[in-house]
Amino acid sequence: MKLSKGYNIVLGILLVTNIMTLNTLGNLENNISNRLNNGINSIHNEVTSIQDQVEQIRRENAWISNFYDEVLGQGSQDYNLKVRVSWTFNHLEKNTQVYLLVKGDQKENWKRFTAQNTAGLNYAVDLDLNSADNYETQVLVVSPTGEKSKPEGTIRLKEMFQNRYDINTHTNRKGEKVSWNIDVMEFGDLKLQEEYKDLKVIKDFEIKSIKAKLYKEGKLFKTEEFKKEIYDTDFIKWTFDGETKENLTGKVIIEFKNGQTREEFFPQIGQGKEGYFPANEVEVEVVEESARLD
Repeated sequence: MKLSKGYNIVLGILLVTNIMTLNTLGNLENNISNRLNNGINSIHNEVTSIQDQVEQIRRENAWISNFYDEVLGQGSQDYNLKVRVSWTFNHLEKNTQVYLLVKGDQKENWKRFTAQNTAGLNYAVDLDLNSADNYETQVLVVSPTGEKSKPEGTIRLKEMFQNRYDINTHTNRKGEKVSWNIDVMEFGDLKLQEEYKDLKVIKDFEIKSIKAKLYKEGKLFKTEEFKKEIYDTDFIKWTFDGETKENLTGKVIIEFKNGQTREEFFPQIGQGKEGYFPANEVEVEVVEESARLD
């Protein structure tokens, strides 16, 4: 059947209209997408600007900024380090005395040090601290209008020098027996850092030996030495393997080259469970230590 000429014209008009409509919808979609993206970018920029303004206001209204500590070198004793604590006041009254309060871990009393003005509102204190401890700090000012103090942070020497190892305990059941593997990974990364390489404390806190003491029903029945495996300059691995049919508990005794000793307790072995047991989620006891800041 032949289509009439008029029908062909109408069909053509509809086809052209559909094409134009599709183009219009496509353009509209692109326009909406562009506007939406522009709106999102605009909101993001506004939020970022507000955050920057809030941070700027916080810095301007903060009493102290740029508080930090740095190790300058060896201290007065073999295990001590000379540490400089520096900070900047954003505002300070005239005729004000500035101090730094320092307290070692688990100490009750604070010790007060007079801060030295280095330039403008910048102050600093040089401390002689034991490398086997961490220290809380507060800035104290005494002005004609009264006193003001603010906790500022912790000087973490213990983590920096003495806690440079990880302990992991792995157990596996084999029939009636449970085998175990205890690894101590000693990290030597601080030796590679220019600012620490000449410090005696770095060599002092290298591990000299590691022993494991095993207890059965609360009584010591075995002491074993860990084996030392040197991988590279970044870390050394110490290992202790064994197996048992009974429930055992134990502790790892780490002796450093400076004579200090630390004990880490590992969980019960032989309870019939397979898997991994973290050994360092317990309180650490410093068995020996030199004099520290009181």
